[in-house]
Amino acid sequence: MNNKRLGTSFEREMVQFLRARGYWVHFLQPSAAGAQPFDILACKDGVPMVVECKTCVKPYIPISRLEENQLSAFDYWMSRGNPAPIIAVKYANSIYKIPYLLLKKCEKVYLVNDYLWEE
Repeated sequence: MNNKRLGTSFEREMVQFLRARGYWVHFLQPSAAGAQPFDILACKDGVPMVVECKTCVKPYIPISRLEENQLSAFDYWMSRGNPAPIIAVKYANSIYKIPYLLLKKCEKVYLVNDYLWEE
């Protein structure tokens, strides 16, 4: 499976993953240009959440995997009083929940059990 299909497959999996956990979920279809600031908008108990989905073949996620338009959109999202975005990472058949602010601060986050998305 090529990278685009793998990513799209995980985005759809993530939508179902969140719905099963009680979130209202909306998948943002990429524009013709292929760019959007994040993949998923979700809400639960009145708290909005934006999620960017990434698949990894290595046990870490570097901030370089995010595009400049995403970084600026994430920062703008937070400047409006919203919670920090989440980077959902699929690695070795597990899903990890990486806070954007942690990735921004460290520039690389290792995918360890502390970040497994279990809720």
